[in-house]
Amino acid sequence: MHKYLLILLFAVLCRFTVSAQTDTMYFMKNGYIIHRQSIVAADLDSIVFYYPGPGTLIKIPTLRTGIAGGIGPYSAQCGGVVLNNNGSAVFRKGICWDTTSTPSLVHKFRDDNSAGDSIMAMLNGLKPATKYHYRAYAENKKGISYGQVYSFVTDTLFPPTVKITQTLNVAHNSAELVAAVLSNGGDPISQQGFCWSKYGMPTKDSNAVVLNTGDSLFTANLTKLLINSTYRCRAFASNNMGLSYSSVVTFTTLKNTDTAIIQKLDTVLSDVSFHASSYLYPTKISYPALRKIKGILYLYQTNNITELLLPELEQTSSYVYVDRNLHLTAIHAPKLQSISNYLYVSGNALLSVLNICNLKEINCNGQEPYMYINANNAALNTACFSGAKLNGTEVTLNSVATFSANTAEIEAVAVRSCDQGANFRVLWSLSPNPMYGSASEKNCTISQSKITATLTGLAPNTKYYLRIYKNSNIYSNEVSFTTAP
Repeated sequence: MHKYLLILLFAVLCRFTVSAQTDTMYFMKNGYIIHRQSIVAADLDSIVFYYPGPGTLIKIPTLRTGIAGGIGPYSAQCGGVVLNNNGSAVFRKGICWDTTSTPSLVHKFRDDNSAGDSIMAMLNGLKPATKYHYRAYAENKKGISYGQVYSFVTDTLFPPTVKITQTLNVAHNSAELVAAVLSNGGDPISQQGFCWSKYGMPTKDSNAVVLNTGDSLFTANLTKLLINSTYRCRAFASNNMGLSYSSVVTFTTLKNTDTAIIQKLDTVLSDVSFHASSYLYPTKISYPALRKIKGILYLYQTNNITELLLPELEQTSSYVYVDRNLHLTAIHAPKLQSISNYLYVSGNALLSVLNICNLKEINCNGQEPYMYINANNAALNTACFSGAKLNGTEVTLNSVATFSANTAEIEAVAVRSCDQGANFRVLWSLSPNPMYGSASEKNCTISQSKITATLTGLAPNTKYYLRIYKNSNIYSNEVSFTTAP
């Protein structure tokens, strides 16, 4: 009885209220109230007091650890959540980990500085094929608490797996190989390529093309091969775990009398250019998917290109130049509609097919457009594309609205000007169609696209005919007016 009176007196002095039901036991230590455990009041046998109502006293946070994800050989993503801050704001949270079974902040850890109750951290610098234990942590002013301990095993690394998928464009002295990395072994590819030999097993230390791209699909052109020879090839790739090879693929180069077919799969190219001794043996070039050339189409004095196939080409953004090619017999570009600057085809003694019969326009791109086709094979038919429109400089001369007995103000608009430094002149005469060299003329002033000039010394009550002329035989429309009496 005296014991319980003492308990009640202690509680009153501390300004707490006694509860006779199941509640929480506390005791004093160094002047602080310390939480112990939940008990029934009848079980007390020491000096305690009761304070009803959960959360009245500050506790360390309550939290839960989440399941790891994104597990690789060197990293994993782990998380958790703060369920209750228990009366004091959480000012630190994160994930700790180690190979020991009870990781804590004395081991590796990463703070999560984001707002909110969720916890997320990327664990980096891990070792492959290693078991790690981790758990979430949170800290308020009461102290640090930890969530449940979970574990994961990082991925195991292997050497890459690689395979040759295609042998392309086998020619007399060259061949193109395509390979795929089927698996990087869990580690980035550091090096890849192809090796080849005529005899024995090819290795990276024999003839090899070494690439440092790390692409999952890679290709290389093998050059300086011997004609009519069989080669053994392997692809290779390496990562931190080692070097691996594909199975062997064989191919045989062409005889010197065979025609090679070189196929290029690009859909857009900056230029298509071949010149001088592009190929030593008969070769047909094919671009089955090429739709646009952003620059030039250029064949100049090639020795052994026999045909150029461009079945899907629709446009070039600069000129087409085909000059003095020794064995070129045909160019096929049946969908080509638009080129820029000029079409020049000359001196190709064997060229009998120029299939660009859908060509509709030649546009200017810094110069006046033109078309020149001359001195090719006598069988070459140019009629199908000779009607292509030349979209050169175009000037519209306005009607003369301001004039007197002796003067007139001329105004025109350059609808399209191919040469920004062009010199425009106004021509006038008493007869229609004034021509350069046989009519009066005067330089014009041009500002942006507006062309102006003032004519003086005209005769009163006289009809004049006018045109604008550009210094490359380009004329505007013609207008006429009659000076004042």
